[in-house]
Amino acid sequence: METIRKCAPTKAILIGEHFVVHGEKAIAMPAKPLNRAILQEKGKESSLRIIGKTGEAIFEAGGKTSGQKVLHSFGQIYFAILKRKGIKQHKGIAITLKYSGAPKGMGNSASLACAAAKALCGYFKIKPTNAELFSLVQLSEKIAHSNPSGIDAKTIVEGKAQVFQRGKGKKPARFQAIRINLPKECSFLAINSAKNKPPAKTSLLVEKFSRLVKSAEGKKATAEYRRIFTSFLREIKKKSPNPKTLGELMNENHSLLRAGGVSSASIEKAIAILARQPSVYGAKLTGAGGEGGAVLALASKKEEGNIRRALAKSGLKSYHL
Repeated sequence: METIRKCAPTKAILIGEHFVVHGEKAIAMPAKPLNRAILQEKGKESSLRIIGKTGEAIFEAGGKTSGQKVLHSFGQIYFAILKRKGIKQHKGIAITLKYSGAPKGMGNSASLACAAAKALCGYFKIKPTNAELFSLVQLSEKIAHSNPSGIDAKTIVEGKAQVFQRGKGKKPARFQAIRINLPKECSFLAINSAKNKPPAKTSLLVEKFSRLVKSAEGKKATAEYRRIFTSFLREIKKKSPNPKTLGELMNENHSLLRAGGVSSASIEKAIAILARQPSVYGAKLTGAGGEGGAVLALASKKEEGNIRRALAKSGLKSYHL
C-alpha cells in the first residue's frame, strides 16, 4: 500500500492586515508550524476521502461530493488533477490531515490545501511548478474563503516572505518576494489567544475595520500606517535590523488595529503579558484579529523559554516561528 507524506508551512502577516484590504501593502512570511497530509491507498475505488480533525468528506471521480462541508474545498484540487491527467478510474485513496495547532489567522486552510495538493500530485505522478501549485491551492481557498487575496497561498507555496498589494478592479494582485532579516538575537513567536473560545468571523472584522478607514480619522490612520510600513520594510531588509525599532513599529501598527476595533480582550491580555517581559521588543495581532485571534511577538532568543512559560501560566499556547 503506497503512502505519501507531505507538509506545508503556515504564514504570519508581519505588518499590514486589514489595511491591505483597502489597497495598502502588507508583508507576510512563511512560518514553522507545519501542517501535514498523509495519503494512503484505501477506500472505495475511484474516490478520495479527506479525513479532518472533526469529520471527513468523500469525493468521487464522477463529481459526487458528500460529507463535512468544511472539507469540500479539498475536492476542487482532486477534481482539477483528475481533469488535467484525464483520469476516470484509480485505486481508492484517503488523505489524513494533520493540523499543527497553529492559531487562527496563520493561513491554516491554505497550508493544509498545499500539503494535500502536494500529496495528490505525488500520487498521480505530477511535478507541479510553483505557479501550478498556487493555482491548485487557490481553487481550494476560493471555496473556503469566497474571495481570497492569494497572499496565504503565495507565501506558503513559495516559502518566501512577500510584499503584497491587492489588485484594484481588473488589475491582478501584486506579489514581490523579498529577503527579510531578523536581529540575530531575536525570534518571532506566535501566540494563540483562543483558550477554547469560538473565533470571531473574519468578514465581520473586515467590515468593522472598514468603518475606521471610511471615517474622518481614516485618512490620518492610513497615512500613519504607510509611514509604519515604509519604516518596517526598510529596517527588516537591513543585514542587522534594530530589534527596538522593529518592536516599536509593531506596537504602533497594533495601536492602529486596536483603534479600528479588530483587537479583542483575549488578544489584549496576551499583549499585556508580553509587555511585562523586558525581553519582548514588540507585539501585535496577526491575521484578522478578534476574539481568539493570533498575536505575533518579537522576542529575545535567550529568554524565549521564560516568555513562553509566562504565557503558559495564563493558559496561552505559543509557537516558535
